[in-house]
Amino acid sequence: MSMIKTLLLIAPLALAGAANAQPAHLTDAQYIAAVRCQTLMSSSNLGRQDTRAIDALVTSESATRSPAAFDRGEAARDQAAQAARHAGTYGKASLASERDGLCRSFTGVVQSASAATPAANRNN
Repeated sequence: MSMIKTLLLIAPLALAGAANAQPAHLTDAQYIAAVRCQTLMSSSNLGRQDTRAIDALVTSESATRSPAAFDRGEAARDQAAQAARHAGTYGKASLASERDGLCRSFTGVVQSASAATPAANRNN
């Protein structure tokens, strides 16, 4: 009987934590940046990255975009693809830096949290 009581006490807390863990929707500017990042991460000229997380994010966010924001996202995609295709040495370095910095903020929330945990444990 105490196990059932424990489950009844823990279940609402777990559900509340899961509801708080879901991210809020992106603003239009964040959506446009995510579309650009998706293109940079999938560019073979810059070195293709794993795009599953950002693909899922862009797909889910596309459904709620206004036509104007969606069109700006497509323009950002086209511009990023062209920049990646025609980039020289310094251009590639700049785009790769953007991809590895800003773009990781869209997909690296879980990765950065798990990466920070061992460092925090070493300080204790």
